[in-house]
Amino acid sequence: MVLATAQFDQLSMKQQLLETISDKQHRCPLFRQYLTSTLALEPLDLYLALQEYEHDPTRGRAIAIRDLYLRPGSNSEVNLPALVRKSVQEGLSKDPLPANLFDVCEREVLELLCTECFHKFSRSQIYLDYVDAPDKDRYVDEVMSKDLVPRIPSLPPKRRRTSKVLPPRAGRPMLASSW
Repeated sequence: MVLATAQFDQLSMKQQLLETISDKQHRCPLFRQYLTSTLALEPLDLYLALQEYEHDPTRGRAIAIRDLYLRPGSNSEVNLPALVRKSVQEGLSKDPLPANLFDVCEREVLELLCTECFHKFSRSQIYLDYVDAPDKDRYVDEVMSKDLVPRIPSLPPKRRRTSKVLPPRAGRPMLASSW
């Protein structure tokens, strides 16, 4: 019974996530703003790029998705299993491109969004305030006008170490530790 409830909760969470993403007027902008504030926007951007790819599957778009979101070290890299990256890379080497090129990737991103991002968003103050707001449009406008991106405090400048070599002290031999 516990397993069935957990599966239902997971299915329910995925359904809520998909509904949130499809609500371009209210919930998707809030979700995007929340992810921006937590510095975790890349999975949503990847999912939306994959949705666009489904409507216009070109090799150029597929390569751009790979380079931007799946290439290790890229600025918008999404943390996905190596097998997902490998399957996309292998699919890109085929001509014509497989129709299911990004299917595994899309499932993994959806799972990542559901478990790591949406779960926290659905319990966040920004979402709870939205649910209670009498005027949803006004609330979304207010939230979108705020800068919710956390500021990383600037570090003081590093002190430069001098590379000046000092002469040995008179009467003592020069030791390596004195350099």
